[in-house]
Amino acid sequence: MSDSFTDDVFIQPNLIPVGRSGGIFGWFQKDIYLQTDPWSIIWTADGKRYRMYFKRGNVTDIASVPRFLWFFITPDGEHRGAALPHDELYQYQGKLPDGRLFVEEDGKWKALNGCVWTKNDADKFFANILDRIGVKKFKRRAMYLGVHFFGGGPWKKVYKPLLTPERIEYLLQKYDAGRLLDAKDSE
Repeated sequence: MSDSFTDDVFIQPNLIPVGRSGGIFGWFQKDIYLQTDPWSIIWTADGKRYRMYFKRGNVTDIASVPRFLWFFITPDGEHRGAALPHDELYQYQGKLPDGRLFVEEDGKWKALNGCVWTKNDADKFFANILDRIGVKKFKRRAMYLGVHFFGGGPWKKVYKPLLTPERIEYLLQKYDAGRLLDAKDSE
């Protein structure tokens, strides 16, 4: 499948930090981000337009980058719009929930329920989005190789939600009321 993103405007997802998870002595902790607005990514492949939809309230760690590499690639940055779909594909081991993937037919979006992505598909999609949003070639290649060679464990892992649905709803209500501005406000 040859992907093209040239016909669509790319807008980064709106994510705010809401806490931390895991870690040993602070070294492997991950920041947790909450998606505050619905978001979609649209692309063209093999002459068809596709859309991946992310509902409001999606929770992500954006990019799992070892701390010793933060001088080169931070967990959050210009790559957040590539990390979110990649995280979602990994979270569901390539089997996205119904209503998340669409194809355009006759000017309308038709759900592609039951579509299965391989790990390799997810990693290549990640690299294509990085290219689309202008991540420099060397950095893009390093990020792709990182997920390609070290993403096997996370791909096979049974997903454990980072936040409960009740906590997500509580944080979204605080955000909507203008009272959730950064991670320390989420406590």
